Order: sequence, then C-alpha cells, then structure tokens
Amino acid sequence: MSKVPYRNDSKDPVYVGPVLIMPGGMRDVAETYIPRDHSVPDDIDDAGVNEAAGLLDVLGGSVNDLTDALAGVDEDGNSLFSDEDLIHLISAEADGKNRSTALEAIQAEMFDRAAGDEDESGSDDEASGD
Repeated sequence: MSKVPYRNDSKDPVYVGPVLIMPGGMRDVAETYIPRDHSVPDDIDDAGVNEAAGLLDVLGGSVNDLTDALAGVDEDGNSLFSDEDLIHLISAEADGKNRSTALEAIQAEMFDRAAGDEDESGSDDEASGD
C-alpha cells in the first residue's frame, strides 16, 4: 500500500483513517485514507518527508536515549527539537509503541518549556512589584 504525506493545516487534530495528525503536523498515510478533495501540498518534497522520518528515529531507541536527545542543544544553545517536533513525537509515540515513560518524557520537556516561557514573561511583573 502506497503512503503519501498529509498535512493538517487546520487548528484542530484530525484523523486520516487510523492516523491522528495534530494541527500543523504532517504524517505519511495510506493513499486509500486520503479524502478525494485533498491534494498533496506543492511545498512538500522528498527531503521534507525524509526530515520528518529522521525526527522519528529518536523514538526507536530506549526511553533513556529519548530523554538524552530531548535535552540536547545545538552550538547556539537552542534545543534540537522545536515545539512542533515535540507534538509530532508525542503523536508518533502514541500511535506506535505507546510507552507511557516515553510519552511522559516528551510531555515533561513540553511542560518545562512552557514553565520557562512563563518565568520569562512573569519576570516583568515581579520587577514592578505586582
């Protein structure tokens, strides 16, 4: 069965056949599940599909390997995974091995980022004495 990329451009998660695709996400799905009125976006090429597949390689290892990878940063100190990447990882893990410890590790990274964003935006309030 041939698979094609399907991108969810809506603001809500969608199921394409048995595959959950988060908002802004892209997954390979069997052609038989693609709605007839949906076309493959022009800006998706083999490199984009291969990049997404490479992202999912991190789920093939142990949970400890996943946790180490999530903590990784590039030479500029930026996380190796974007917020969108984390959403893709959660969806892929839930659809695949569905390991609770792996899901918890990804969710913890998302929570830490959200808490960090709150701390940065809340620092102005603390300085003003509110």
